[in-house]
Amino acid sequence: MELFHKMAASGRKQLLESEVYSLLDGLGITPAAHFTWHPSTDLIQLSKSPKTAAMEKALAALPGNQAVIKIQSPDILHKTEAGGIAVCPKDPKTVRSVGRAMWDHISKTSSTAALINLLIVEKVEFNRDLGHELLLGWRWDRAFGPTIVLGPGGLLTEWFDSVSGGSTLSIFSADTFDREAIRGRLLEHAAMKVFCSPSRLYKKPPIPIEPLLDLLEKLVPLGAAVDSADDGWSLAELEINPLVVTACGRILPLDGVARIDQQKPLPPARPLSKVKNLLYPKSAVVLGVSSKGLNPGRFILRNLIAGEGIENSKLYTLHPSEQEIDGIPCYPTVADLPEKVDMSVVSVPAEGAVEMIRDLTEQEKTESIILIPGGFNERGREDLADAIKQILRDSRRRPDKGPVMIGGNCLGIVSRDQYNTFFLPEYKLPYRGGRGKNLAVISQSGAYLVTFSSNFDGIIFPKANISYGNEMDLTAADLLEYYLEYEPEVRTLACYVEGFQPGDGRRYLRLARRLHEAGRTLILFKVGRTPLGAKAAQSHTASMAGDYKIAGTLLKAEGVVMAETLNEYEDAVQIFTLLEDRRPKGRKVGVISNAGFECSSVMDHFYDMEAAEFSNKTVKRIEEHLPDIAHCKNPVDATPMAATPAFLGAVEAMIEDGGVDALIVSAVPVTPALDTLAPHPGGGHPEDITQEKSYPQGLIRLFKKTNKPMVFTVDAGELYDPMVKMMQAAGLPVYRKIDRASRALAAFCRR
Repeated sequence: MELFHKMAASGRKQLLESEVYSLLDGLGITPAAHFTWHPSTDLIQLSKSPKTAAMEKALAALPGNQAVIKIQSPDILHKTEAGGIAVCPKDPKTVRSVGRAMWDHISKTSSTAALINLLIVEKVEFNRDLGHELLLGWRWDRAFGPTIVLGPGGLLTEWFDSVSGGSTLSIFSADTFDREAIRGRLLEHAAMKVFCSPSRLYKKPPIPIEPLLDLLEKLVPLGAAVDSADDGWSLAELEINPLVVTACGRILPLDGVARIDQQKPLPPARPLSKVKNLLYPKSAVVLGVSSKGLNPGRFILRNLIAGEGIENSKLYTLHPSEQEIDGIPCYPTVADLPEKVDMSVVSVPAEGAVEMIRDLTEQEKTESIILIPGGFNERGREDLADAIKQILRDSRRRPDKGPVMIGGNCLGIVSRDQYNTFFLPEYKLPYRGGRGKNLAVISQSGAYLVTFSSNFDGIIFPKANISYGNEMDLTAADLLEYYLEYEPEVRTLACYVEGFQPGDGRRYLRLARRLHEAGRTLILFKVGRTPLGAKAAQSHTASMAGDYKIAGTLLKAEGVVMAETLNEYEDAVQIFTLLEDRRPKGRKVGVISNAGFECSSVMDHFYDMEAAEFSNKTVKRIEEHLPDIAHCKNPVDATPMAATPAFLGAVEAMIEDGGVDALIVSAVPVTPALDTLAPHPGGGHPEDITQEKSYPQGLIRLFKKTNKPMVFTVDAGELYDPMVKMMQAAGLPVYRKIDRASRALAAFCRR
């Protein structure tokens, strides 16, 4: 756009309000009638015309009896605070007088601001009651691309956002503008219902939904304009606040701000088929192995030797003087390696890593690289990171597209039944099997993967744990796309993301949609909930619709299971991994516990599930099993007196009820009526959970007899850990609080 080129050449990024109106007019969005006037020259510029006009004629074209005068300066964003807005009668003498007084005042109080001219706008009459002023924003998010934001507008915009905890905004991707889906979301949104639906306050919607959707749709082409900008200078943000409905039914923008920015070109695509070399290598070299001590490189080499995926005859290392280390041959330089390997693990300090990667890449000695060390961007050495990125980007011009790389600042990969590059001793972090061949965990944080692996040791062992670090090459979206295209047997992908690379969130949305359509599950924990620095943002849209809010809203709309906490994330991973082969037929859930507090508290945290209504036959069966004082309708309170056979009998009756789609089974295990303890080595008690008649063994049998989703709760201390481990090892999702079990089941039933 010519205007943007001129602005960039002059160093100006902020559009004037009159320029915003011209932009809107070009999109088919009619602004309020207006013209510009310079107090010093008395020059008047009409909108939609290069011609000038007399003040009398220009004012006569404005509807109504009053005019609004606004200062125009790229340096003054908040006109009210600067004294840059006034309302006056619509006669030339008064407008000139008020306008010149405003100009003189701001010239003195904001002496560093560049004053361009004054904007004279029609005074629009509209209802200022709640529900009649909207904020409409469009922004080019660096990760997610074109994004539309809609919410309550006017002077109380930020107040609404703060008191609602940020829930007043509706956020949409302009890439995937689906009119019907957006209509549904607006009509279901608690805040937007006030605007778009009849209510006790308004018999008719204050803002009709169809014209509003028409207006939103007119913003969609802005994204294509950014994509096609030849020099990168394009619209970065546009905000209308307020957007109102006039007495005659017109939807009008009454104020607007916008800015431009230069978008950097995205790096060339990575050859994702080579991720297979990274995950299932048949040959490898480790760089940075000490011959004298156990440095990270030595740990990694020993882990590769112990792994199943690479034969020792296909393992190599580099060392200037040693012939072999731990039985693995050493070579003095990269050039001396006997073959092109599938994977290279670079575990040398950041300063030396650049040349190592240059040699591996330019001499075509590897298909993939794991860069272990930190010390790049996070230590202010962007120059080292940029050098590595450029080496890899240059290799993309080759016929083989060069190697792919994860890292730096990562632990690498634990590829199940293949290898482990985590430089930790096995006695500190063992991998002792478990379910999980349908799961891949992709984490920007290596330390988090360590805690995840330890927490689920012997219960869940993913097909791959990938610590991808700083994303110098392969990104979160690359890894997601690899699993979508190349490994359909991985049904659940769990991702811990600290941030998205430019353009990567946009890809992530498209990939998430395809995964959801294929019946696969994407679970995401995104850090960055606290909007530090939002006060310095230039607009309401940027400050209120921050990175986390945009990511969470857009991804959730594509079927992603968004976890608000790490507990919620791991709870979701557990249920989606262990119950992968069980599909809920509905959301009617049966609950049983032997504690009244659990029955009460779980119903307060039932989310969008429904309490199943048992058939008379089921109620009768439950009554036959449980004590007389038990409550035998949903939720079932079996009481602490219910013994193991009685409790299991009630659970079986619930399973066999056709009106029950899923179950929450919980029992406080401390009651003597249930055998829930591991055998005491000294014979201190008679319980033995390894016996067939025990409570956990009975639950395992019932779980395996049905295909209905079931979750379990054991709310007690470490004395009952053996029972929990036994149940989880058998594939039962077990939680230590019933509300966590309920939350996980609700997420599972939504898919």
